[in-house]
Amino acid sequence: GNIETVTQGTRRYINAQAKLVGLKGIVEDKEIALSEPVTAEAQLSSDKGSVSFDKLDISTSFANINCAGDMELVKYNADINFAKLQSELGQFVDLGPYSMGGALSGNGQVSIKADGITALGSSQIRNLNISGPNDVAASLPVAEVTHTLGLDSQNAVLTIESIEADTSLGQVSIAQASVPMNEDAAKPLNVVVDTRNVDLAKLQPFAVLFASFPPETQMLGMAESKIHISAESDLYRISTDAT
Repeated sequence: GNIETVTQGTRRYINAQAKLVGLKGIVEDKEIALSEPVTAEAQLSSDKGSVSFDKLDISTSFANINCAGDMELVKYNADINFAKLQSELGQFVDLGPYSMGGALSGNGQVSIKADGITALGSSQIRNLNISGPNDVAASLPVAEVTHTLGLDSQNAVLTIESIEADTSLGQVSIAQASVPMNEDAAKPLNVVVDTRNVDLAKLQPFAVLFASFPPETQMLGMAESKIHISAESDLYRISTDAT
């Protein structure tokens, strides 16, 4: 790699490029290695104590990530190929008989402050397909997901302002939910999952693949439900009165 520094007036610019080639190691007595280089390119600038990330690009065989911002707000774009991701990271994590394909693209921003972090963005999944043992496969042609999240670091609570997922299987939404990050968090677990227009026939392959649903049994029809998930001490409660 190389680093170049340029000063214009009171502002200082740093341009850097790096390429990581032949990354490999030993995991459980087995040698693993990434098939392609990891490249990074960064452009930073500073002026009177403020630092900006004008450009931060990371490229691998399975993902491209582009970021820009400063120490308080970072915007990003990302593209991930699931098949290539599994091909590379499958050396590190054993997924057993499962294989996947498809792609994800997303963009958003992360705001960082002294009392917490806020993240909002959207993502799109295309042609997700998962196959498992006994020639069982499930697919999700399209999914659009938006999210707004907040992490209160002082009270150790993750607040889900909203998650909206519009998929070819149906729609799922979560709003105004709280998830404690540790046992001393200021709020308990409280999540309501709202599912709408769920096509049971399209959902069946996932139930067979991951929930041991009998493949010879057929599911038909549409479903809607509101599921409330809460917890107190070590007791978890899952309930619905609208299904």
